[in-house]
Amino acid sequence: MASSIRGPAWAVLLADTLTWLATGVMFPFLMLYWQRVHQQSAAQAGMLVALVSLAGVLATPLAGSLTDRLGSRATLLGGLGAALLGAMTMAVATTLPLVLSGAVLVFAGQAVVGPAVLSALALLLPAHLHSNAFSLRATGLNAGIGVGALLGGVIVHADDLTSFARLFWLQALLLLLAGGLASRLPRLFSPSGSGARGRGGWRTALRDPRLLLLCALMFAFVFIGISQLNTGIALVAMDVRAVPTGVFGAAVACNAFVIVLGQVAVTRALRGRRRTSALRLMFLVWVAAWLAVLFLGTASSGLVVPLLVLGMLLFGLGELLMPPSLTPLVAVVAPGELLGRYNALVSLSGLLARTVAPLAPGVLLSHSSSLFAGVMVLACLACLTLPARLHPRLNDADNLIQ
Repeated sequence: MASSIRGPAWAVLLADTLTWLATGVMFPFLMLYWQRVHQQSAAQAGMLVALVSLAGVLATPLAGSLTDRLGSRATLLGGLGAALLGAMTMAVATTLPLVLSGAVLVFAGQAVVGPAVLSALALLLPAHLHSNAFSLRATGLNAGIGVGALLGGVIVHADDLTSFARLFWLQALLLLLAGGLASRLPRLFSPSGSGARGRGGWRTALRDPRLLLLCALMFAFVFIGISQLNTGIALVAMDVRAVPTGVFGAAVACNAFVIVLGQVAVTRALRGRRRTSALRLMFLVWVAAWLAVLFLGTASSGLVVPLLVLGMLLFGLGELLMPPSLTPLVAVVAPGELLGRYNALVSLSGLLARTVAPLAPGVLLSHSSSLFAGVMVLACLACLTLPARLHPRLNDADNLIQ
């Protein structure tokens, strides 16, 4: 599959992987940094993370407009430049306001990178290679975050406050390398021509029922699936069932292992299948995953770890079905001059889901873990209607994974 991707598309994929590597280096240690270096409480550090994350949410629509008007290359370089400036600011800052300013630039810049990367891949490659490219991107994303977290864990020492500065300088170096790759790309504009504003702009995009269904699918994918791994399921495992942190970390590693090693094989196996069928299968697999979590909450102690690992493996298997099915559909349904806006709205749906996802376990786990997992099972079943509603709005050729 990788051999089918040639030329500048590889530069985009490598730049994107380096960006996720930079995210993995910094993000897991951000709360610890604010607690140890700036003497913030856990609650205050959490509020600061939420505040800078909001910058990413607000920057995503801007990324869509900039991509359509200035082109993917210019927007990608702008996002990487902002994130680079933010990382360097955090490396040298000594006051909390300056650190916050740097973190806002990092989160906003990286939020701009996502839609620009998706649009660049869609423009650089023919439609029959989109599934391959987006699957490779998902592999790079997960590998980047995982390896980045490992590197950060080696660099950071909670008792050595200067180690955080080294962490931010490493993040800056990775972003600089990503920018170097992006600078070698050709100027990338939509087929409607350079600097096109697009007919109707955001209004046209928001009136497209196919786009709204894709946004709903992305929201469900993040809210029900990937965001719950480190929120709701973490609470069920470590708080309700007292699973040691090391064991839970190993279960999360199993999830990442499945995704990184299985993405290429699953994408090949799905060729010739309908994208909407793959999305339905994803939710069905996640029904099984949430049933494992449901039993995890009440099972005997000897079954807790096997059920946790089984659930994580099933979540990973379901996640493998998304890159070749959901992500390429954005380029299918988007008018050429609005490709950036369409990608931005789908990305924004995922960011919003990530923001509100902790609310579900926060409310439901106060009653019982069974209620929480049971509601998620019902949510997965309800989401089966989304691909069913999307299917008749796509022609057969666009709906096939190639």
